Amino acid sequence: MRRTLTGFAAMSGATLFAQFIGFFVLAVIARRLGPQDIGSYAFALSLMGYFAIPANFGITALALRELARRPERVKPLLGEIMALQGVLCAAPYLLLVALAPVLAADDTSQRLIPIVGLTFAIEAASLGFVLFGYQRFGIMAFARVAGAVTFAVLVVLFVHEGDVTPLSWIHLAGVGATSVVTAIAVLRLSGRPRLEVRPRDLVRRFRAGVPLGVSAVMISVYYTIDAVLLGYMKGTEEVGQYAVAYRIPLAILAFGALWGSVLFPHLSALAERSRTEVREQAGYFASLALVASIPLLAGALVVGEQLIPGLFGDEFARAGTPFIVLMFAAALVPFSINWGTSAVALGDDRHQAYAVSLGAVVNLVANLIVIPAYGMTGAAATTVAAELVVFAYLVWRIKVLVGHPPLDLDRIGRAAAATAAMVLVLVLAVPDAWTAGTKVVIGAIVFVLVAAPLRIVKPHELRALLRRDPAAAAGADPTTAAAP
Repeated sequence: MRRTLTGFAAMSGATLFAQFIGFFVLAVIARRLGPQDIGSYAFALSLMGYFAIPANFGITALALRELARRPERVKPLLGEIMALQGVLCAAPYLLLVALAPVLAADDTSQRLIPIVGLTFAIEAASLGFVLFGYQRFGIMAFARVAGAVTFAVLVVLFVHEGDVTPLSWIHLAGVGATSVVTAIAVLRLSGRPRLEVRPRDLVRRFRAGVPLGVSAVMISVYYTIDAVLLGYMKGTEEVGQYAVAYRIPLAILAFGALWGSVLFPHLSALAERSRTEVREQAGYFASLALVASIPLLAGALVVGEQLIPGLFGDEFARAGTPFIVLMFAAALVPFSINWGTSAVALGDDRHQAYAVSLGAVVNLVANLIVIPAYGMTGAAATTVAAELVVFAYLVWRIKVLVGHPPLDLDRIGRAAAATAAMVLVLVLAVPDAWTAGTKVVIGAIVFVLVAAPLRIVKPHELRALLRRDPAAAAGADPTTAAAP
């Protein structure tokens, strides 16, 4: 558990830095390009995501689980994955380029689609799943920082008003910088992959990944179909507004996905010996997630309408309400990811696919109904509905597999009390005329000052991580925990 949490800390630091750079970059391009060009770019990226799915289709998730349990098989495993992904990247990319004139929302997005479509081939070459399997999170953190810095520097130098095409090439350069670092690190760690693979082994591996591949398809549907349908029904200017509204929630979703990626190899190995421990740790981590999610959501409700135009300019004032709605989904994901990751680690791949498929259907149908009438805000609301549907299904599955993960209600209650104090200060003591950024800083300070004496995170938990005491890290007092 200590290795998992310290790995998450390293990756979180890198992701926080990358997200900070991302906010800076979005602020720059929002002022240089405007909603229309940003919308075309965001639409092209969203559409590309669907064609990127076959390049993975669950095979890397299964490989990561296998590597966490049998690290000695890295060379043949790596050879099979490289061969299979090579086949699965070429055909979707060619299809994407051929269909770009038909699928594009406007002329600009049609021009960008063949460029951003190269993203999934570059990402496949990164071989990053090996680093997650080995839990070499420091290398992954460095790679993400390298990609973010490359992207930001090139944006400042080469993106100018009225021309969005350079942004697409710069996007590829950032992805490429990350992939080069991780690929070199993987090859140094694992040695030369064993490329002598048999076609029947590739077919077997592809079939094994189908349930998780279906999950990937459906997750893409309920995270990106709203932007795609907005482009078709409302135009790319609306997509640009929505992309800005999604920027902060997307950063939180990225941390949730990062936590799932870090936790997955740990729980996969743990599931081999103790399903009870999987249940206990899922509840422990979910309780910690709520400690962060509750104040994030409350803060968004208080300052959301003012925050978005303050960050990205008055042109994007309409994005404030969708931002607040999307924060409900963003606050739920760090909590619910513990259930989804536990289910897949326990081998419940098929029901994971059922869960996200149900959420995708809800999102797609609801978007078709609400976008014509309610636009961005309706699209944001359907995202929240999809998250709730998926979470309810996964709660039921985990109960069937291992029983209810125990939540620390006392800890959660103390976090809610600190959040209430934060909201009262922001509403009653802070003048409305103050900037949203100032309010965010004050709210964070108040929450920390109230949370510290409430011992929301207990000192013995932090000490346990430093001295490798997993029993204490899981919540047991070190004075009573049995010796390992």
